[in-house]
Amino acid sequence: MRKRPLLEASTREDYERHLRLRLLPAFGALKLRAITRARVEDYVAALDSQGALSRKTINDSLIPLRQILGRAVREGVIAANPADTVDRDAPLELPYERPAISPLTREETRRYLEATCSHYTPLAEVLIGAGLRIGEALALEWGDIDWDGRALSITKTFKVGGIGTPKGDRPRAVAVADYLLDELREHRARTGRLTGYLFTDFRDGAPLRRQWVHRCWHRPTLADAGLPISVRLHDLRHTAATLWLASGQSIYFVQQQLGHQDIQTTIGLYGHPDQEAHRRAAEQAAAWWREGVSEGSRVPPLVPRPASGGSPTAPRPVATGLAASQRP
Repeated sequence: MRKRPLLEASTREDYERHLRLRLLPAFGALKLRAITRARVEDYVAALDSQGALSRKTINDSLIPLRQILGRAVREGVIAANPADTVDRDAPLELPYERPAISPLTREETRRYLEATCSHYTPLAEVLIGAGLRIGEALALEWGDIDWDGRALSITKTFKVGGIGTPKGDRPRAVAVADYLLDELREHRARTGRLTGYLFTDFRDGAPLRRQWVHRCWHRPTLADAGLPISVRLHDLRHTAATLWLASGQSIYFVQQQLGHQDIQTTIGLYGHPDQEAHRRAAEQAAAWWREGVSEGSRVPPLVPRPASGGSPTAPRPVATGLAASQRP
């Protein structure tokens, strides 16, 4: 019996949209054996030349095509998958620039939080203090808080069509500071709820929608704080990451907090921490290994390693300005 692929509702909708609007018009009349690498390359080039779609959308449309053709390979219908990127020097995917991230600075973060309305403050504190995606934060339930372990259990998220698993199907535990737990205790006392979602519509108790949070809370908060309206709600997650790095936390800690599968993703996004943090790190490293060396003094010379079975030997003097014949 064949297993039905497990797809999130939002992913299924994306695949169906790509099939209906792009893949079936381009390949639907062809037999599988007639779908060659050249045809796939022509498909990508044609969509790109039209300029109607972003390059990311074009690349994403290759995912269901690659899966369909991969199934045909496994069942012996075709010998190889023409949509696979085997040669990294000649990938099918189009290069594109990721949207620039706009994290808030430490001072801007304080201004943002000070400008939040009382209903929004707990959610904003979680987004910045825990670095959650907005869908993950809105799906948090009171049972997801480990009060003793000081962590949030991220096992689900709101997606198009309902609740799903976190991105990449990777649940994680996010460490949080005491101040954030105190904020959540106060939030629980105000709402009087011990079960259900942490963040709900204060008017009727319904789950919050990200579009509503963005329009009714995030954008007004930016305006009241005098911050650029271009800062996205997702940039609060980037803000958490950059603040962690600027405070001296490791890139590995940030990767684990954010739930990135590959640390290269974390480095690619945040490999440009505050230069002041770089300078502090250099000073701290120097202070550690030079401990005991007074400021302004020269670093004492290293003692040469002893010869096998012997005692340390005196270093050979360095002759400068001497003819070769005069050197010892």
